[in-house]
Amino acid sequence: MADQVGKAPPDVNRRASEACQTPRFGAWTGRESHTLMPRRRATMASAFERIADIIAENSEVKREDITPDSHVINDLGIDSLDFLDIVFAIDKAFGIKVPVEAWTQEVNAGTAPAEQYFVMKNLAARIDELVAAKQA
Repeated sequence: MADQVGKAPPDVNRRASEACQTPRFGAWTGRESHTLMPRRRATMASAFERIADIIAENSEVKREDITPDSHVINDLGIDSLDFLDIVFAIDKAFGIKVPVEAWTQEVNAGTAPAEQYFVMKNLAARIDELVAAKQA
């Protein structure tokens, strides 16, 4: 009995080993990636997380207060100067140029709702689009 302490039964080790060989855990052949989460959805989540971290680092907003439905200005209370600092940090982190001036003009002209660019989940989607366009 003493020799069993700290050891898992043999079938548990075998199942764990087999689980690690599935595409979900990294034994990729290149064809399995479509079986997981759609790529756009996965990149949106990572873009959202990165943008939320940038906002928390460059403002007084706590990271846990930032949700996908948060409006950057109305809900998070970020002023225009802080937002420009955040946009600069996003530019640097993602290797892109966020067209914040064009977005602001569209919102002010009434040709686009503010939510299209300034709600976190939509902002993350726009950033993903800019990154994809740069890579194309």
